Amino acid sequence: MVPDAWGRTGSASLGRADVDRRRDRYARSPACPFGLRRSRHQARGVSIGPSFEHPFAAGVKPVVITVIRVIISSAVVLTVFFRVPVGDSANQSDVPFLALHVVLFAVIVAIEIPVIIRSKHPGLRSVEATILTILIFLTLFARIYLSISVSDPTTFNESLNHLRALYFTTAVFATVGFGDIVATTDAVRLVVTVQMVLNLVVIGVVVKVLFTAGTRGMERRRDEQSSSQEDEFGGSSAS
Repeated sequence: MVPDAWGRTGSASLGRADVDRRRDRYARSPACPFGLRRSRHQARGVSIGPSFEHPFAAGVKPVVITVIRVIISSAVVLTVFFRVPVGDSANQSDVPFLALHVVLFAVIVAIEIPVIIRSKHPGLRSVEATILTILIFLTLFARIYLSISVSDPTTFNESLNHLRALYFTTAVFATVGFGDIVATTDAVRLVVTVQMVLNLVVIGVVVKVLFTAGTRGMERRRDEQSSSQEDEFGGSSAS
């Protein structure tokens, strides 16, 4: 009998397809030199760089469930924003609610990272977490602007309500700058400047961290699937 690539003969010998499968696994593993890994995958038309899950790669049902969760989460956040009354300096301070908002933002970011990595669909989960995080960030600053306007209506060129405050915050976040609502005092302009800086932090750091967690989660799932396939293949070869 002709021995295979591992020197085995008989019923334990491997076919050409099995050899190719084992070579592909080795080419995807960290133990394989990067140059050899790249050349093998380029020859087979496979990319080895970081990739992100296509929204419909997991199927329609997980996408629909994710959309429903995003709608429900957004509805809860916006309901709290519009329904909770705003405190002013004359009656009650709005600082406790703003502090709770900041803590909620930090907790959600911290919790979502391990949840995304362990998720069955980490790509979808990271998109969901990103939308929720940005929405909480926007409502936080909208609440700040609304509290300032309630305390002193002259701080803006027009008095703000919940919708106008959220609109102004979103315009600043999107760097649109229509100019229909503007800050009229230096103190409020400083707050707006702080939001502009934090916009860069949220987009450049927080969103990147969430999407990186999604990429790691997909790599983890690929490793688990590869390990399970290797275990099944090893069991069938031994039998």
